[in-house]
Amino acid sequence: MNKDKLSALLDYGRRLPWWGKLAGALVALLALGYLSGWGRGGSENADMVYRVKRGDLPIKVMEGGNVEALETLEIRSEIEGYQGTKILSIVEEGYQVTEKDITDRKLLVELDSSEIRKRLVSQEIQFQSTIAELTEERNERDIQVSQNLSDIKAAELKMKFARMDLEKYLGAEVIEELVGRLGLKEPERVDVTELPEGLDIKIAPNVTPETTSEWSGEPSVSMIGQEVPLEAQGVPESPSPPNLGAIDLSTSFTEELLRPTTVIVDYSEYADSEKLGDGEAQQKIREMEDKWLVAKTDLRLAQTQLDGTRRLFEKGFVTQNQLENDEVRVEKVQVEVKSTDTARRLFKVYEFPKTAEELVSNYEEAILALDKTQKEAISKLTKAETGFRSALGRFNIEKNELEELRDQLSKTRIYAQKTGLVTYGSNDGERYYRDEHIREGATVRERQVILTIPDLREMGVQVKIHESYIKQIKKDMFADIRVESFPDRPIRGKVTNVAILPDSSNRWMNPNLKVYKTTIRIEGVHDWLKPGMTAKVEILVNELKDVIYVPIQAVFVENNEQVCYLMNRSAERRPVKTGEYNDEYIQILEGLEAGDQVALKAPSPGQGGESRSADGRQANSGRASDRNRS
Repeated sequence: MNKDKLSALLDYGRRLPWWGKLAGALVALLALGYLSGWGRGGSENADMVYRVKRGDLPIKVMEGGNVEALETLEIRSEIEGYQGTKILSIVEEGYQVTEKDITDRKLLVELDSSEIRKRLVSQEIQFQSTIAELTEERNERDIQVSQNLSDIKAAELKMKFARMDLEKYLGAEVIEELVGRLGLKEPERVDVTELPEGLDIKIAPNVTPETTSEWSGEPSVSMIGQEVPLEAQGVPESPSPPNLGAIDLSTSFTEELLRPTTVIVDYSEYADSEKLGDGEAQQKIREMEDKWLVAKTDLRLAQTQLDGTRRLFEKGFVTQNQLENDEVRVEKVQVEVKSTDTARRLFKVYEFPKTAEELVSNYEEAILALDKTQKEAISKLTKAETGFRSALGRFNIEKNELEELRDQLSKTRIYAQKTGLVTYGSNDGERYYRDEHIREGATVRERQVILTIPDLREMGVQVKIHESYIKQIKKDMFADIRVESFPDRPIRGKVTNVAILPDSSNRWMNPNLKVYKTTIRIEGVHDWLKPGMTAKVEILVNELKDVIYVPIQAVFVENNEQVCYLMNRSAERRPVKTGEYNDEYIQILEGLEAGDQVALKAPSPGQGGESRSADGRQANSGRASDRNRS
């Protein structure tokens, strides 16, 4: 009977925490002393003898723990800020959330939203200003694109007309040769409505010019008390972003393609009607040459007529007046010949080269002007695009801030999401030890648990296994669970998780204690189970068949040898070899037989054997268990 009481006492001590176990050990020590005869006679020594048994020995690891839900919905505060947010209202603890509550969107928690609303109004006003600025920048860019097109068109027409004037004067054939000699080349057409490929404008990171009227799934900006569509506000659609890269602007277009000062052309060499094309210069040279030839012909005719008149005058057939008239006519024609010849030579030597070079120069200047206009157009477009994208970047940033504030406002009201029993959040195990308890009026910080809703359909027990036993625990091992409140209702369970690293929550109290969190899933659904109930778990790690076993306290360690004391007429010291063990019994491989009687305490010096104190016996027994565990 005394042995049963001691066993029950030890069993109760195993369910206690470490400080309870320490107190229980002291109580057990006193009880052991009482049973061993302290303060009494020696008649009770018979109770300290155990008869060796043979049979099946289940190897179990027993630990205490708490019942908890394996799946729990944690409702945390998602309001940003280190100052925290006050709870305006909260559902009572223990409330059972139903499917109807989820359908009706029952309000579980309401947090203070006054500060967020103030920031939201200010941000929406600022956002409207940004939309107006973005619209203005878009219009400025579009105006600049139109102006670029107009400027480029005017410069292209000027260059075209300059070439036409040159071709009209010199002829198309001469222009081709002359342009080749001078190295003139008209610039390629540039699209001044977009930035050139390879030239990009970098703005704020993570900002892309997407359609600004599409955000948050709603094409509108919500002001307090009104809805203002973005399209009505003129929010633009931005173009696709150009490719990233860097354009080489170290060499200008004119320096690379136009070199008018490197080639000197003598335009007088083209002053020949045979070399010129069909143009004004050729026509004018021909006209001058024709006048000169006609004058020369007239001179020959006038000279011939003068010669005839002189012969007739000598014979007296004509008068002196007729002779003088023919002489005057010859002189006039001679002057005409000289005049037409001088005009022809002056045109070829001076007027033609001057006009040709002037027209060529006009063409060159038109080319340069077009190139300059295109570069200025790109520069102005880049400036306008920079302003637009900067405004777009501010739009996106403030849009995101507005969305975040709206999201924060929506998180101040927490509705039912899952069925279950409502419990308030706890600060246990968290470093913020100054947090207030969850209640109306309390301040909760960001990410703090406000409510938990455990799923009572999936329950389990979490225990902490000592490092000496953890190697025996494997996943899917079966376990017997008894809840302290309902000891007559055993529950079946299975190991679902074994921690890889030791638990560090109580390391500051006992740095040498290494325990591993282990989760045992409870099979079935039990309506009477509640989270937080104390439970005892027995994990079956092995079951030895038909073996000899004795209580653990019957094995002693003496001089690094395990021994038992057979109690016949006198105590006989018997070395033994042990095997596996549980919290109560240990397997005997060699040294004892079934039916032998062994002492549960070392014999006194008068009974033989080796004399040791009670403290020494307990310490030796402890070392024997440690040796078996190793």
